[in-house]
Parts: sequence; structure tokens; C-alpha cells
Amino acid sequence: MKRLIFVICAILCSSLFVSAKDFREVVYLKNGSIIKGIILEQIPNETIKIETSDGSVWVFQMSEVLKITKEFSSRNSTMRMKNRHGERDEFKTNGYKGFVDVGGAFGVGTYGDGLVSVSSTHDYQFNPYFFLGVGVGVNYHFNWSTVFIPVYADARGYFMNNDIAPFIGLKVGYSVFDGMGFYFNPSVGVRFIATSKLGLNLSIGYNMQRTDITFRQYYYNPRTHDSYVNSYDERNTIGGVMFKLGFEF
Repeated sequence: MKRLIFVICAILCSSLFVSAKDFREVVYLKNGSIIKGIILEQIPNETIKIETSDGSVWVFQMSEVLKITKEFSSRNSTMRMKNRHGERDEFKTNGYKGFVDVGGAFGVGTYGDGLVSVSSTHDYQFNPYFFLGVGVGVNYHFNWSTVFIPVYADARGYFMNNDIAPFIGLKVGYSVFDGMGFYFNPSVGVRFIATSKLGLNLSIGYNMQRTDITFRQYYYNPRTHDSYVNSYDERNTIGGVMFKLGFEF
């Protein structure tokens, strides 16, 4: 169990590190506009010059500036100007995407087993409807008291570009650690956009793990009072229906 907690903490820490890619200055103007980028020049009480991620250079009088702060943001963050009616920041629909999922499953099939799971996935979003990337997870199986660490390729497709959007997903890879074998996890779910930088995902899927299962046969001879154990490994599938809560950033 200590090994499981250690691996889970390592994955979560790596996700936070990857998501915080660049450090940016943020200039808030009195007219409500927000400019994000790198400050090139600042003359006290006169002007400020800032370069945004698309290469544009903006110069403002300090009398126009309300405040200046700093924040972490992804590399493809864009400048968003507000008009007099106000403008909503849009949820990012291309470039890097990160996911952290937690969930659990109940066993199905002959060798089905309940489990708890946490995973970290890092994808590239090609358009509002399709992701492709890689990830790593930790699955702890209760009955077998076994930890699997699947390393997988991940694909996800959305059916629409709305605040609430159904999706299908597929993770395919190979697991290591206590057990080793082919890993397969198809799923369906719904994404809810919470803020311009955070989405929540609810999904249900099938978790399939191929691995060697050790069987033991016990024999006893009543005449000689001898007993012995015959052990052998057999390749089988551990299956379960999985429910997940995911955070998309």
C-alpha cells in the first residue's frame, strides 16, 4: 500500500508540473481589457510595452493601467480583449491538454476484480473534436492485492463543441509492476466546462487487464498422509466496469 501511495503522489505532482508551463505577466486595463504576455519595457509613470504570445507588441500609457500581476499559463494562451458589453474567455480547443482521472470499478467475468484507479494523461488537441496523447496510471486490485501501472496511448473524440459534450475514449497500452500484460480501456462519457481553464469529465467504461494468474492445487494422500501443492500460471483477463471523474486543464 505504501508503494501505491508513493506512485499516486508522483503522478499527481508530475501533472501539476507539466500543466504550469510558462510564467506570464498580466496587465489589467481600466477599460476592462486583459493583456497576457512578457513585459519588454516599463517606464515608471509613463508607458509599458508588452509582447503577447502571438508576437504582437502593445504599448499603453501607465494612466490606462489598473494593475499588473503574474500567473502561470500554457504556451498557447491567447490575449483576450473585452468589449464594452464584456466578453467571455473561450475554453481552449487546440494545443496541449492535460487530464487527471480518479475512479473505481467492480469486477465482471470469471476473474473480475474491483479496483481503484488514478491516471494522468497528456494529449494534443488537434481540433474541438479530437485528442491524441499518452498517459500513465495506477490501478490497485482488491482481491488480488496487486498494483498495475498501465502506460498507454490515449484517443478521445467529442460529438459536439458545446459546454456539455458527450465523448468516446480509448486507452490502449501495457501494464507493469506487480503484474504485467496488455491493457485496454474503452469508455463513454460527458464533459462539462466549468471555467475557461477547467473541464469536468464523467465516464463509464470497461477496464481489461491481461496478466498471469497463479493457481495452486492442494493434494492429500490419506493412506500415506502425504500432501503437496502444485502451482502453475495461466494467462487470463481481469475485467471490471469502471466509473471515473476527470479534470481537464
